[in-house]
Amino acid sequence: MALAPLLDPPTEPPVAAAPAGAPVAVLFGSTSGRTEELALQVAARLSARLGEAVPVQDVATTDLAFLKVSEFAILGVPTWHVGELQADWDAVVDDLAAMDLRGLLVALFGAGDAAGYPDTFGDALGVVAEAVENAGATVVGHVPADAYAFEASRARRGDRLVGLLVDDRDDEPVARDRIDRWCRALPLGPGRSGARAARSRSDRSS
Repeated sequence: MALAPLLDPPTEPPVAAAPAGAPVAVLFGSTSGRTEELALQVAARLSARLGEAVPVQDVATTDLAFLKVSEFAILGVPTWHVGELQADWDAVVDDLAAMDLRGLLVALFGAGDAAGYPDTFGDALGVVAEAVENAGATVVGHVPADAYAFEASRARRGDRLVGLLVDDRDDEPVARDRIDRWCRALPLGPGRSGARAARSRSDRSS
């Protein structure tokens, strides 16, 4: 049975884009190096799109306080074993959920294995999505669930997944196409409402 293509752009509720020049960063956790490799690919595509370097940071060595002044965070979250968080994300997910991230846009990507773990495919993306939403952030970059062959996932919401999953069984052209389409569809560029700046001004005046 042929899988549905990854739509370009994803059909999710419209979200205002981040302004040109706003702080955008890629933050990843990686044990085997696979998600770090994906993070570098995502950052390279976004850098080309924005015309400026997008920094790549390892969650194991990064102070998460920078998220409080960022406009857009792209989080690389692999799923380990049976639906588990990678160790570095597991160490910070509770702190992440307790932060004030109102006005922050978050997009999620990661590696998973739909054939080996069809009942927990990409679960870690769902765990981190819940954490940042509890902190007030808005998750964007959803993709169609039927672009993959799996049984269940904590990252699934209706007919969508909360972020981009690159399946360990994807061949290179398929993986590259998934990443390209997803990066092109992220709401970057002119038109963001300035929600973070407005909140910051409100907090200072209160």
